Amino acid sequence: VIKNAAERNRVSVELSSVLCFEIEAAGLINNFLYLVIRGICDYADLHKNKR
Repeated sequence: VIKNAAERNRVSVELSSVLCFEIEAAGLINNFLYLVIRGICDYADLHKNKR
């Protein structure tokens, strides 16, 4: 999880055109060929609401 909006923005600028960051399915890459389809649940900033 990226909780720092400044870090999120820095990575987004470096990679250009980034729409989201997916970290949970990364472990699958070593075991399977896969396609990850995810929904966006937050904006990775201080306004995260766990409700």
